Amino acid sequence: MQTSTPVDLLRLPEKDALVKEFVGKSLQQLRTPAFVEWGARFRAHVKTHKTVEGTRLQLVSSANKTNAIVVSTMMEAWKVYNGGLVADGTVKDILYGLPVAINKIADLSTLAEALEAHGAVLRVFIDNVKQVEALDAFEKGKSSSRRWSAFVKVDGGQKRAGLYPGSPAFSELIKALAASPVVSVYGFYCHAGNSYASTSLSQATSFLSSEVEAVNEAAKLATPTLQPSSTDGSTQATKYVLSVGSTPTAHSASAEARAHLTSLLHGDLELHA
Repeated sequence: MQTSTPVDLLRLPEKDALVKEFVGKSLQQLRTPAFVEWGARFRAHVKTHKTVEGTRLQLVSSANKTNAIVVSTMMEAWKVYNGGLVADGTVKDILYGLPVAINKIADLSTLAEALEAHGAVLRVFIDNVKQVEALDAFEKGKSSSRRWSAFVKVDGGQKRAGLYPGSPAFSELIKALAASPVVSVYGFYCHAGNSYASTSLSQATSFLSSEVEAVNEAAKLATPTLQPSSTDGSTQATKYVLSVGSTPTAHSASAEARAHLTSLLHGDLELHA
């Protein structure tokens, strides 16, 4: 039986100290993250600021509102939850931004249960057949098993994380997901971590293109296996979410780039930053 990690043991910085350090300084003195609207879905990454206040500001703009975030740690997720952002409907969709580790499944299940009580959902990363098997085993025998919502982590050619579309490992994973009684594929996710080395708009745009092409190809290849009835025309395929982005590539997401990249998408585009 797996043990859970008590969230109360996680230490956070003092709010008063942060206010004293940063409030009142000019924008030129602050390292401020940048956000952009691209006419696509937006998923806000909270790892930079790790605050309730920052999360709320990220999700609401004068033009639009989103309720989806991605976190890098369980602490970040519980900070958002305990700060009331799930209860008041500000956050309805949390992606745990690391591929599922077997020793984290119990912790993630506890978080998912807490979110579900408020009509919110937890999503996870999958990039290995063993993760699917572990989730299946965790839910086996329960009177009411959970249906885990997952992004497939895609390698866009950077060899940073995820699986390359069309590789044997990718095909094996998609077959395992199609057969799983407890894991449902929500979408495909790619992050060009090496885009932070970009020194020009054209370079950043190139990284963005590679991200979109990777998740789009992944969705195209996976759909016949995940939704076999859609290939013979008996049902219409459910669109997957194609999630791409980083600070540099989000900055390059111009209207012209979007028009070029979204002409033949096999899903709905989402920017994460």
